Amino acid sequence: MTDRPHETPVLDRRVTLRWIAAAMAAGPLAAACDGTIGGSWPGGKLDPIVAPGIAADQDYLDTAAPWPLTMTEAERKAATALVDIILPAEGDHPAASQVGIPAFIDEWISAP
Repeated sequence: MTDRPHETPVLDRRVTLRWIAAAMAAGPLAAACDGTIGGSWPGGKLDPIVAPGIAADQDYLDTAAPWPLTMTEAERKAATALVDIILPAEGDHPAASQVGIPAFIDEWISAP
């Protein structure tokens, strides 16, 4: 017998997020095989989704005139709190809000 109590393994949040991202990437990779390596997606090829657009395409090379941001101040504060809960500062690593993730989310969801 040992004198040490059973230690529960500690799982790093950043490692867990990497594992989740890798698992999420596995589905589209499996779907992309489309018979090229002997695999196939159930039901064959899917027709592309056709939907009306909500705005004209932007000039992505012109960074001086971005589209208007749609998040309210309260939504920005909530996004900041949530991203810091998901990925807080640890040691030398800054929190998600310190590297501009809330601004990225606002830009991303505001894009046409």
